[in-house]
Amino acid sequence: MVPGESIIIQSTVRVPEGQLPNAAFVTSNTNGLDITEATSIVSDSGDLSSSAGFANDNTNANINPNNVITYDFVLIENLNRDNTIPESFVITSTACLASGNRGDTKRSTGQLTWDIDTTTSPVTTGLETDQTINVIVLEPSLSVSYSSSPSTVQGGDTISYTLAVNQGTASNRSPAYDVQITSTLDSHFTINNFQVTGPASTEVVNANDFTVNLARIDSTESVSITFDAFVENTIAAGTTYSWDADLDYTSMPGVPSPCTERTYTDSDPTSVRSLDPSSLLAVFDSSIVSTSTDEFDPIVEDVGIGELVTFSIISEFPVGQNDYAVEFELPLDADSYMVYDSFTGTVGSSVNYVGPLPTPTITDSNGFTSNVFNIDFGTFGVDPGAAADRRITLLVVGHVVDNSPTDTVAGNTLTGTATATYSAGVTEVATVDVEVVEPVLDLIVSQDANSGDYGDVVTFTVEVDNIASSTQEAFDIDVQVTVPAFFENIMLVSNTAGSSFSETSNVITITAPSLDKDASITVEYSASVAQTAIPSETDSTDFVLTWESVDNANARTSASDPSYQVDRNLDFAITTPTSALTLSNTNVPNTAGSSITIGEQAEFTWEVCIPGGTSPSPEFTMEIPATADLRIDSATVSIGGNISPTAPTAVLSDQYLSSNADTATWTWSGDIVNNNNVDSCTADDIITFVIEATVMDEATNVGAVAGSVETSFTWDVASEITDSTSFTIVEPGVTMSTDCTPFNGADAGDSVSVVHTVSAANIANTNSDAYEVLLTATVDDKFSLISGSVSSSCGSATSDTSNFPVITLSFSTLVVGTSCQFSYDLLVDETVEPEENLETSITYAWRSVPDAINNVVGETRFYTPANDVCQGTSELPSITISRVTSSLPDSETGTSVCGTGYDLAIGETAIYQVTVTIPEGTSPNARLLAEAQGDTNGVLEVVSAGSLVVPASMAGSDNPNPPAQFANLRGSDSILDTAIFNFGDLQNDGDNNPANDVITFLVEVRNIDDPRNVDAACASLDLVAALEQGARRHLSSTEEIDIVEPNLDITVNFGTLVDGVVDVTILVDNIGNAPAYDVVINDIFTDVEFDITTLQPVTIPAGFIYSEQTSPTTVTAVTSADPSETYPANSIEVGEVLSIVLSIEPQDGVSPISTTASIPTILTLPNSDPEARDEPTVSDADTLDVPVVSFEKSLDSIVTDVAPIGNVSPGDTIRYEVIAENTGSSLNGVIISDLP
Repeated sequence: MVPGESIIIQSTVRVPEGQLPNAAFVTSNTNGLDITEATSIVSDSGDLSSSAGFANDNTNANINPNNVITYDFVLIENLNRDNTIPESFVITSTACLASGNRGDTKRSTGQLTWDIDTTTSPVTTGLETDQTINVIVLEPSLSVSYSSSPSTVQGGDTISYTLAVNQGTASNRSPAYDVQITSTLDSHFTINNFQVTGPASTEVVNANDFTVNLARIDSTESVSITFDAFVENTIAAGTTYSWDADLDYTSMPGVPSPCTERTYTDSDPTSVRSLDPSSLLAVFDSSIVSTSTDEFDPIVEDVGIGELVTFSIISEFPVGQNDYAVEFELPLDADSYMVYDSFTGTVGSSVNYVGPLPTPTITDSNGFTSNVFNIDFGTFGVDPGAAADRRITLLVVGHVVDNSPTDTVAGNTLTGTATATYSAGVTEVATVDVEVVEPVLDLIVSQDANSGDYGDVVTFTVEVDNIASSTQEAFDIDVQVTVPAFFENIMLVSNTAGSSFSETSNVITITAPSLDKDASITVEYSASVAQTAIPSETDSTDFVLTWESVDNANARTSASDPSYQVDRNLDFAITTPTSALTLSNTNVPNTAGSSITIGEQAEFTWEVCIPGGTSPSPEFTMEIPATADLRIDSATVSIGGNISPTAPTAVLSDQYLSSNADTATWTWSGDIVNNNNVDSCTADDIITFVIEATVMDEATNVGAVAGSVETSFTWDVASEITDSTSFTIVEPGVTMSTDCTPFNGADAGDSVSVVHTVSAANIANTNSDAYEVLLTATVDDKFSLISGSVSSSCGSATSDTSNFPVITLSFSTLVVGTSCQFSYDLLVDETVEPEENLETSITYAWRSVPDAINNVVGETRFYTPANDVCQGTSELPSITISRVTSSLPDSETGTSVCGTGYDLAIGETAIYQVTVTIPEGTSPNARLLAEAQGDTNGVLEVVSAGSLVVPASMAGSDNPNPPAQFANLRGSDSILDTAIFNFGDLQNDGDNNPANDVITFLVEVRNIDDPRNVDAACASLDLVAALEQGARRHLSSTEEIDIVEPNLDITVNFGTLVDGVVDVTILVDNIGNAPAYDVVINDIFTDVEFDITTLQPVTIPAGFIYSEQTSPTTVTAVTSADPSETYPANSIEVGEVLSIVLSIEPQDGVSPISTTASIPTILTLPNSDPEARDEPTVSDADTLDVPVVSFEKSLDSIVTDVAPIGNVSPGDTIRYEVIAENTGSSLNGVIISDLP
């Protein structure tokens, strides 16, 4: 279906013979497949009926907004009884596809419901669902494209247009209906040759618009429209013209009913542009031919500083009237620029400009002067003609200004900008670039000798190069050369054509008019050393080169730019004596290069070459400074055949006060003469000095000390030449590391592997071989050597175990940078004790040189024994302690809120198990202890200890299974706080079976009734187990036992006096941390205040009994724990509150009244346990004020005395006085009556 299309949906309901109570049928559609009508219900049999009727008008159908129709038939009945095919009725509805997208699925479902059994709750119903109808949504999918050719036109051109309507690529497409294609062109374009290809269509084509209508385009069809557009001459130049192709279509033909169709649109633009006027700006010519475009950018003109450059500005105009003006800013950048010099111009034959060319104006810009060319031609006409005839050409001349050496430099790109202004203010900007070039010259000078003496001839070469980094030809080249005074006979040898050479008074001038890029000038001349030359004297030949950028007055020179000058010089020295000093030999083979060791003898050789001529008053010295202490053993000298006179004998001295000869001096009494006049240094020209020196065993000589031999040759004129050679003192450095596996945790019967690794270090101060190495190992007496286990990787080493526990190893050489191992295996003896220190140590000694070379004390260094130790501790015992049980269940006293330990009431006992793991070996004087706390903070009594379990592999020397002994070891009292098992020396055989290493026993402790044991601020007691082996002592972790006690609080209160009776309430609250047992609560009443015969119990708590204790004057109400009950019924548990209520009558006339309640018995253990603590008595009292009323009636007076006899007689009138007095608490509402 497509949007707007309608569908008729039918559902057939077959009804079996009988009834369908409460029957209903529902048709439901998904959103978008909108129901428009419940059309009809048709039955196929008269036997089929509905209590609601099968009316064709569907008055019983209800359509709701959710696309659901409900048919409520109430009761459907089939009266047919032929037992054949069930009768049926058909329900018909209509729906429209109103929404949804291409490819969506819309569904319609029918469903019949009825009641099967109405007697059930809920009612049993039946359900029959029709098959679902699925509808796929289809849509048309068209697009339009619009194209033209060519895209740039002018008047008289024809443009070809193509408009295409194509199908989309999506699936589920449907035909498009009522298709319309329109487009409107600009009025400067006229439509021709209009043609439509595709399905049948109608067209309306006007001069510059068209409309194409198609009734239908199938989902596989397309449409093509082609036409031409003629461009009218009225078109405006330089203008863009645009218009659209519009496409409209629908999903359904015509106007569908009852549904609504969907509409679609698409469009595509096209455009063309008319031609623009144009201008061209370019470099036309330059004054130096050698500058072109090949230096930087290959298409940009190169321009020298000061060079004249001609620029061409060519503008081409369309036919018609034109305005034209040009502003040309000559090339520039931020720092450099060109200035205007002149201009010329030509006008094409089709350009109607009359008269001479306009006079330009020259202005300034960007802070520069005379660098902008302006010219205005006004308005002129242009006739049709060739492009060349419709042009104006301007030629503008300028040059790069020598502005600043740092601003105007080679490689700068200067940009010129020509702005042409045409008709209607239309402008066009053209730019031209030039690149600044400069000549860069280099001066290369050389001489074929840098030193010499009298008579030597030296040749000099002067070369001027226009080098690779140069970018143009150079002009006016000039070289000035200043020659030292010790040269004479200056002569030209050769020079490059075009250059000139002249010399006056040791000043040479070399010139050339120009030098092309990549070209060079070379001049050679010679000079000889004069007789006046002084040996060792030095001086230089100085060269100065200058040049210019162009050959005119605008050129850049060295005066304006110092970089246009190059200075060079060549130094020349008269020959100086030379020398060579070396460490030529040593007598210890392992040292090399400049390294020498203690006791080694080194040979130093000094060769001095004497130049031809005379060296007056010479002296030669070889010395060893004090940084290293060497003793000079000998000093010799030999001279070459060209040298005279013979050499003197060396004088040895101690210049550095080292107590050894450290300096050798040779002094000639006259001059040394070398008769050789050839520039060479042969054996006949050399004097050779040799000293031999021994490195002494002195404190200053240590590894890495750098020493040297210093030499000096002095003579009158040449002053001094010196030389030195350095050496480094090295020593053999030996280190030792020892690995003992396993030492820690070893016990009897274990084997231990010991590996000693000895190394010769290879670092700055220890990089020599060690000689005569001796290793001496000393083994702990708890070990025995395993036979055959001694081995070594130290070459031809010799070991000796005859003096065990001492083992020695000796060998001759340990090469620097290497190491070797000395190893052996040990067996742990049965006598080893737990936690005993085990140790093996090794000493090692060596020498600096072999005995065969030097074993003299003070020369050879003997390294005293160094020490390395491998230490460990034999296996430690382990002890744990754990709670087993207690005399009260945990429901009474369990884990305390005050800690992780267990609670223990006063008098309560607990049993703990102690587990001890004994290492294999001997534990001397061994005893196991269970230690309870006994100090000022508390005391824990050890009640019993036993159940000792000792493995068969263990035996004590005193008793293999000792009984427990008890003692007071932790307090000053007599309480037994420690249980002890004495084994004597306990031997645990080394069978390597951990199961045979464990001893266990039980200990019972009691929290005794002692003043120190108080439940206050989470107080606790501790219990710890220990293993003692002589002086060693090993402890378990501490077992904390929290002290808990009951803490009873009592309050007594009078109630209100009612009808002469008052209630007394006693509250008892256990605010402690343990239950209270065998509690007795007393309340005392006296006969002075109460009628003690009226005392009655009102409320007595369960688990408690009531009794009275009387005397002639008092009665005591006693509430006590019922002995026939058990805790917790007859105890007061933690947090429990007891309430006791009594009643009694106070005595008349007594106020206030009072009572005192107390708890004289509070035990920490049940059943009157003798170990229990009886907590202190607590009490409380209360007082109550009661009214105390008295009446007194008396004869006040005789008012009328009939017979005045002084006594009352009949007929007299008398007055009585009644006095009511309350001496107690107040009364309200008092009524007094008096009867005569």
